[in-house]
Amino acid sequence: MGFPKWVSRKDRRILQSEEEYDPSEVLTVAADGTGNFTRITDAINFAPNNSYKSGSEEETAFSLISRERKQCFHSNGKSKLETLSPLSSTCSIHRVPTKLRSVNDKAYNPKVISIGPFHRGEQSLQVMEEHKWRYLHAFLGRYPEIDLEVYVRALRELEGSARQCYAEPIKLGSHEFVEMMLLDGFFIFVLFLKMCLGIWDETSDPIYYTKWMLSAIMKDLILLENQIPFFILKHLFHLSEVPNQEHPRPSLLELTFFSFSGSFLRKIEISNIISRFKVKHLLDFLRSCHLIPSIMELPQGGGSNFTCSVTELHELLQFYEVLQLHEQPDEVLQLYEELVQGGGSNVTRSVTELQESGVKFKVAESNCFLDISFENGVLKLPFLRVVDSTELIFRNLIAFEQCERLVSCRIYSYARLMDSLINTPKDVSLLIDYGIIENRLGENEDVSRLFNNIGNEIVVDRFYFSGICKDLNAYCKEPWHKWMDDYFNTPWAIISVIAAVVLLILTSLQTAFSVIYKSSNSGVT
Repeated sequence: MGFPKWVSRKDRRILQSEEEYDPSEVLTVAADGTGNFTRITDAINFAPNNSYKSGSEEETAFSLISRERKQCFHSNGKSKLETLSPLSSTCSIHRVPTKLRSVNDKAYNPKVISIGPFHRGEQSLQVMEEHKWRYLHAFLGRYPEIDLEVYVRALRELEGSARQCYAEPIKLGSHEFVEMMLLDGFFIFVLFLKMCLGIWDETSDPIYYTKWMLSAIMKDLILLENQIPFFILKHLFHLSEVPNQEHPRPSLLELTFFSFSGSFLRKIEISNIISRFKVKHLLDFLRSCHLIPSIMELPQGGGSNFTCSVTELHELLQFYEVLQLHEQPDEVLQLYEELVQGGGSNVTRSVTELQESGVKFKVAESNCFLDISFENGVLKLPFLRVVDSTELIFRNLIAFEQCERLVSCRIYSYARLMDSLINTPKDVSLLIDYGIIENRLGENEDVSRLFNNIGNEIVVDRFYFSGICKDLNAYCKEPWHKWMDDYFNTPWAIISVIAAVVLLILTSLQTAFSVIYKSSNSGVT
């Protein structure tokens, strides 16, 4: 289609009144290929202008409007820039990316209670707001010596730091924001006390006598979008310490660990290790528990800390050695990439295929997701109990890894390895037989589908088990391993093979002696 051709000098933008305007006289659209102009800017420049004087300069109506728009943009843009909030390097509570929600939106939305600002005010979650006030009232009633104003003042001092923990500006006034932190923090704190100590009267608490509600709340507390900063809980916990309490109170980390695990097993080990970390929120706490003991904390200057895996530290030392031996930057980067990736593979064969190739499976001694090893034909995997909340936990942990600046994709690496190992329900069945998986979800097909879909729309820069996948693939290419597995897999099989070999040797010897004997007899004859 051609460009518009101006046929009238009447321009609606500069007429004195609407009555003078006739749409049919302003412009027509030329037929295809018959337009007067080759560029749209030419059409604008040659449009009827009915010019007028503005100062000493003659301006068209279009140029005037363009100038006014620029001035308006400059004014509004400057105002917008002045009010733009700076990005915080400490943000750790994020919105789940749309591409992840498109796979399973329900895994990221709270069902019962809103914690923090992202889901605050949603109609389906309003019932629990009254329970938050009840929990605060119950705590203050139990400890009347506690002054609520002390908590409010402390939270006001922490308001700025708390706001910076969110990945987007929170459009709540100061009073409303502090009230939200107070109610949400106390609800979590008192709920954990009730679950751990059992010293509160629960007969009138619907959260306890309604069987499904407590489980639903605990699931909501680990959603990425449903968090408050952990330091808010720590301050509320420390301020609530009352002298001469009739029951000794565990630490906040022990309370949190017990509430999510159901027991104080390994509480000393867990609390001692995690206390060295700067836990960001409850979901981050859960992630740290799954990665212990394969992570360690190293001090850094300026009072800050960073988390580093033992593997990464070893790789860093290797990189330093490479740097001393090579001067070409490209060569150094290539060698470092080989060290980091281990020259490995991103996928491996399924459990069924590995078993047919002679690989054996055992349960690892630790439940840490990173404690996976392959040595002497034995693949060790941590035990995993698959329940109805397993997918929710994995998806939120992976979403946190995808959004957080200084968090690597360790949880996703585990899920990705399991995706490679599990292709069919038969693979799940084999892992159950080996004691690696306990299926409380339903059919084995449900477990297979869970791992096969959990990595959709995930972007990662590193797969932590590429070296193990490489070793597994190399092991499967050797036919000797399959032969050994077929014929030397049990003591009785070994005895049978040895007996068969001995019998074969004896038979061969007997045949040889018979031939020699016959030959000697025929020679004598």
